[in-house]
Amino acid sequence: MSAFHETAITARSLNAQLWYVLVRFLVLSLFLGGTVLFSLVVNKQASLFSNTCLISLLSLYLLQICLALFWLLRFGPSPRFVQIQIVWDLVMCAAVVYFTGGMYSDFAFLFIFVILTSGLISSRHEVLLILLASIVLYGGLATLDYYGYLPVYPWNTRSGTDVFYLLFLNLAAFVLAAFIGAILSTRLQQYAQKLATQRREHSELEHFNHLILQNITSGLILVNSQGRILLANKVAEQICAIKATQVTGMPITTALPRFAWPLTQIPVERGELNFSNASGRQLILGYSATSIQQGESTNVLLMFQDLTEIKRLEQNLKREEHLASIGSLSAGLAHEIRNPLASLGGSVQLLQEKDFPATEQRLFNIIAREAGRLNHLVDDFLNFASPRNPVQRKVDINSILSDVLHLAQGSRQFKEIQINASCPDVWYENVDEEQIKQVVWNLLGNAASFCPPGGRVHCASCKRTRSFWIDDSGPGVDPKMGDTIFEPFTTSRADGTGLGLAIAHAFARANGAGIEYAAAPDGGARFKVTFKNQNSDGLLKT
Repeated sequence: MSAFHETAITARSLNAQLWYVLVRFLVLSLFLGGTVLFSLVVNKQASLFSNTCLISLLSLYLLQICLALFWLLRFGPSPRFVQIQIVWDLVMCAAVVYFTGGMYSDFAFLFIFVILTSGLISSRHEVLLILLASIVLYGGLATLDYYGYLPVYPWNTRSGTDVFYLLFLNLAAFVLAAFIGAILSTRLQQYAQKLATQRREHSELEHFNHLILQNITSGLILVNSQGRILLANKVAEQICAIKATQVTGMPITTALPRFAWPLTQIPVERGELNFSNASGRQLILGYSATSIQQGESTNVLLMFQDLTEIKRLEQNLKREEHLASIGSLSAGLAHEIRNPLASLGGSVQLLQEKDFPATEQRLFNIIAREAGRLNHLVDDFLNFASPRNPVQRKVDINSILSDVLHLAQGSRQFKEIQINASCPDVWYENVDEEQIKQVVWNLLGNAASFCPPGGRVHCASCKRTRSFWIDDSGPGVDPKMGDTIFEPFTTSRADGTGLGLAIAHAFARANGAGIEYAAAPDGGARFKVTFKNQNSDGLLKT
């Protein structure tokens, strides 16, 4: 016999082949077992030999079924397995027919079961081959029996029956069963092909949906009605610092701490959530929620994005707008103050040349000193409000740091402060040298003003990250001040003007750099300047 068709449904399904073996067992028990029982209980005249043959056939068939089950469970389903079972069934049908009367046997219909069964597991061409095998086996038995080549057994015979009519009747039944089996096989193969197509399309659609789910730029979390996570995509894993396989089935607060569940209103068009993810990072999320009906259950789909950087940029933009408005006001005010202040200073100098008593001269000196301080403050106003455009050239940042630190060590402002530096590498940037020097000087002055007597100021740089920073051993920055420390007139010192950090921030920004602050290792404050402009040459080697 030829190999059975690879696309046959039962040849690929373990459950289907198990059912096939079990149905064979039921048919065997019903017909052959019933015949043995009838011969032993009712037909007591049957010979011991006949009962022995039937019992032997039944035992052999049961043994084969046990072996088939073992093979199927051990090695799994395959077309070859079904082929062997069909061949075995045909041989056993011929043996049962032979031992139960030959061409007069009442069990010729067993061939019909084999032919119909083949329609479930093979193509219509193979059904025709099985029909041909059944005709050859049954017809060969009938012919040999008719011509006396086989021994005749006395039980279950029908005397007077037309041999050729009986042969025609059984063979016609075989052909009719094969016709039905062929139709059934064709229908099943069409169904199998349609099912395979649907499964392939479903698999492709599922794969496509999975790609969309995993590559969408927003985080997605599917939550059931009890608030437990059913699904999370890769972006959700990255934002929440979790693993989807670990949090599946756990409460939504496992991934999103402080998330208010259940939601009071669905859908949620736009909401915001401040939370700390599993790695401890503080984030601001913008989220939306919508309900999804899946069968009888209603789930909630959460879609969210990390807005932390966007919020920071918005705050920076607001601060820049605020600083711009303050700068415009400061520029106008500084110009209005400078003219009368210059007149006042000139008049005082003329009066100092006159012969006044020492008491008046001391007052004139105080006026001149304070006028100079006000003039310096006006210059700071103008530097902040209307800074000149930077004249950029390639300079060594570490050389700037070294020059400013040398000046600071000779200044009275740093008399009681220990200054040290760690700037090992030559590092070039395209900047305005004077403005960057002013940035370094202002940051050093701010650090010294907060250090106690005997305190330490440390300056360091990193060529790889294109940044330098200044640490102090003071009390640090008050967290309540936030980024307002870079706004003018913001200071926590009674004698401060609040312009030093504002000017440093403006000059750094004009040269393509940014200033950030954090806690220093010594417990004070660290102000870090990082160059971000695209026209830098920070990694140039000398």
